[in-house]
Amino acid sequence: MKKYKEALKSLDLGLFITALLLIGIGIISVISASYPVGSKTFGDGLYFGKRYFTFMIVGFFGMLVAYKFPRKFFKRYSFILFCGTIILVLMLFIPEFTKSSRGSGRWLNLPFLPLIQPSDFVKISSILYMGKILAENRYKLYKKEIFFKIIAIIGIATLPVMLKDLSTGFVIGATLMLMYIVAGISMHQFVTLCGIGIIILIPMVFKYAYRLERILGFLNSSKGSLDQNYQINQSLYAIAMGGIGGVGYFHSRQKYFNLAEAHNDFIFSVICEEFGMIGGIFVVALFLYLFIED
Repeated sequence: MKKYKEALKSLDLGLFITALLLIGIGIISVISASYPVGSKTFGDGLYFGKRYFTFMIVGFFGMLVAYKFPRKFFKRYSFILFCGTIILVLMLFIPEFTKSSRGSGRWLNLPFLPLIQPSDFVKISSILYMGKILAENRYKLYKKEIFFKIIAIIGIATLPVMLKDLSTGFVIGATLMLMYIVAGISMHQFVTLCGIGIIILIPMVFKYAYRLERILGFLNSSKGSLDQNYQINQSLYAIAMGGIGGVGYFHSRQKYFNLAEAHNDFIFSVICEEFGMIGGIFVVALFLYLFIED
């Protein structure tokens, strides 16, 4: 009991409440946004909402387990965890183990196991390993050998993922780079790292023409084709229809197959449509608080 009281004293109440609010908003938003596709595909409008709730419970217990582990454990085994998750990503290049969705093979389909997305595990393991390297070399970050080691970690963590999922690989790379910047990167190292990143991104974008078209359409929406900007336009329509106060919970019209992936990539549009500008600003403010508090 004493240990729990001590843990509660060290708890960042503002951070904890913010996280709970975002989880709660996530649940009600997924239930609403996924109802049409759940009804059509699985015959159960609450299918994705139930999945979200299940994974939330699993994540909660995972958080408790991780909390009980000493930091030395993660420090000692971070390299092994990192290598293990990279192996999972590399297994995506074996067709027999890959499940494709919408033309992208991001899911690992192993016997007797549920579908997993290895990039989700790389997000965690790469942060743990990068944190260990930065902590151990915090007074030697200016040295070339440490710089090249960090570049190698970022490259190993991002390149295999990018070949299967460009956006997720970019997020992982940007996160690791931000950790390096906060730890204390010099200006010439920062410029070099950015240059390497741009050199890697260019062929990744040009390899698939649709990626370049989507980027150009986003940058110049007024001149993009209807196909290029369809999803962006539909999301903007949803936000516009929400107005200041929104159309009301469960009353979104765009989620009814006008807005593809309404419960995934474009759920923020549904939030803005149903809860209006007020709801959208509130969600953004919660994320900003998380960023500032961290």
